[in-house]
Amino acid sequence: MEQGKREEASIHLQAGLRIAEENGYDYFYYLGPPYLVKVCLLAIELKIEERLNYVIRLLSGRLAPWAAEDLKKLLDHTDPWVRDRAWEISKTIHRSGVSRLRIETMGKFRVFREESLMDEKDWDRAQPKQLLKALVSHGGVRVPKDVLMDALWPEESPKAAENNFKTTLQRLRKSLEPSIRSEFGSSYVHLDDHLVTLDQELCEVDVDQFLTSIKRGEELEKAGDLKSALSSYTGPWKFMRAIFFPKRFMPLGRI
Repeated sequence: MEQGKREEASIHLQAGLRIAEENGYDYFYYLGPPYLVKVCLLAIELKIEERLNYVIRLLSGRLAPWAAEDLKKLLDHTDPWVRDRAWEISKTIHRSGVSRLRIETMGKFRVFREESLMDEKDWDRAQPKQLLKALVSHGGVRVPKDVLMDALWPEESPKAAENNFKTTLQRLRKSLEPSIRSEFGSSYVHLDDHLVTLDQELCEVDVDQFLTSIKRGEELEKAGDLKSALSSYTGPWKFMRAIFFPKRFMPLGRI
C-alpha cells in the first residue's frame, strides 16, 4: 500500500484476514495491537467487505483501547461507506465501555449503574426520575411520547407539555449518563419517530425478568418438564420473598 500498489495490497490483505478468521485468531504474536489496528483500518479503507465482520470484532474487542483514536481519521474519509463503517465501529466501542443499568421497581424504585446505586443527588431534579418511572410502567419499548406527556403533564397545553418533555428527556439522559457523547447520543434512552425506548441491551428491568421467568416456567410446565419449570419459577419467588417478606417468610423448601 505504501508503494502505491493498492490492488496487490487488497489481495494480500484479503488472504491474510481469511486465514486469520478461519483459524479464529484474535491475537497475533508478531503484530502488536497498534500495528494490527492499522491492518484492520486498512481493510476498511480498501473495503474488504468479505472480512468486515471479523475486522469489526477485532477492533471493537481487545483492540478497542488502541483503535478509538485511529478510527477518528476515517470519520472524515471521502468515501461515505468508509465513514459509515468507522462510525459504526466507534459507536460499538463506545457502548462496550458504558455501564449497564439495573432498574428495580418491585419494592423501592432504584437505579444501579453496574453495582453503584444512584443517589438523589445524581438526578437532575425530580421529573427525570418520574419520566423514567412512566416509561418503565408502560413497558419501556416504543412508548409514544404523547402517552408519557399525558402521564406527567395532563393539565398542560400540548405546546407546554412538549417543551416539558424535551427538557425532562434531556435531563434524564444526562442523569443516567453524565459523560454522554454528543456524536453517539444517549446510550440508554432512545427517541425515534415520537417513540421512546429503553435500550434493551444496556438496561435491565427487574419486572421484565420476573415476568420472563414466569412465562418460561409456564412453557416448561406445559411441555412436561416439571423440574426445569420449578427452577424457572423459583427465581422470581425468591426475589419476591426477599423484597416483601425478608424476615417472616417460611423457608422455601417447606412450601
